Amino acid sequence: MKSYAIFTACDAKFGDFLIDHWLKSLCDNVDLRNLEPVVLDYGLSTAQRFFLEQHETRVVPCKRDGHVVNLRFRDMASVLEETPYEQVVLSDSGDIIFQTDFTSIFQDHPGMFRGVTEELKPGFDHYVNEEFFSKEDCKRLQVVLREKDMVNAGFIAGPGAAMRDLGRELMKRLKSPAKFGPDQIIVNDVFYREGFRELDRRYNYVIATSTADLEIRNGRFFVDGDLVSVVHNTGNVSFLRPVENFGYGENRNQLKKELAQALKVLYTTTDGISSSRTELQKRVDAFTKDMSNSYTSSVKQLEAAWNRLLEQLPK
Repeated sequence: MKSYAIFTACDAKFGDFLIDHWLKSLCDNVDLRNLEPVVLDYGLSTAQRFFLEQHETRVVPCKRDGHVVNLRFRDMASVLEETPYEQVVLSDSGDIIFQTDFTSIFQDHPGMFRGVTEELKPGFDHYVNEEFFSKEDCKRLQVVLREKDMVNAGFIAGPGAAMRDLGRELMKRLKSPAKFGPDQIIVNDVFYREGFRELDRRYNYVIATSTADLEIRNGRFFVDGDLVSVVHNTGNVSFLRPVENFGYGENRNQLKKELAQALKVLYTTTDGISSSRTELQKRVDAFTKDMSNSYTSSVKQLEAAWNRLLEQLPK
């Protein structure tokens, strides 16, 4: 058995990206001699599953009875109960590629959780409400989110036992695992409660919320002249993802510059945003009004995306 594991979760919809970009970039750029890829399977096709198993990837069939972003914590914990990996990474699958070896993070404060904090806050605090959490939990979580920088949960690491316990706690505290969003809140609460090692942003470069200058050359991502290790084109809605044709290869990755700039303005104005739907709508309206004419097309995209997000928010 290998000492380390990188977990991700996927279904048939994103299975091709997982194989052609997530896994290929992992195999090309990361030292896998002591690192095992583990894919939590929430409905991969037979062909996708076969390919993964033939390429030294552990595939674990899982029950899809909620939102995958939440269920992955439960099922990661179940695997870790049976297989005690020393160190574990939990990674998104549909919006991440790898450009350099990140395994040095396993030796960086190995007894602690590790993660990258976002430079701008994307407004996750509207998920802190009694639809997802108990009343007592909501009060504490509001304080955590107001006073702390947000750890991005799309690429986090920790000792195997600690990651197992994180998965158990997340599922225990959620009232329902059915919707996107609350996993990020609990990860932050646990990380700040237990303590964590803040990693350099190159180990989870979140394009939409980073303030650093990004350059894309031949499909590869550079920040301040250095090649980024883990690139994260995050966005629950496709309109909010700042890189078009995202993936691994020299003919991919076109930065939507107007959208990227608009997102940074939006996330700057929504830092510490209220959880109420009314306040969120006010901010979006004000943002739309203040944008210059040069960003008209991006604003229209953002309006559509935010309206879709508002429909998903608790009423």
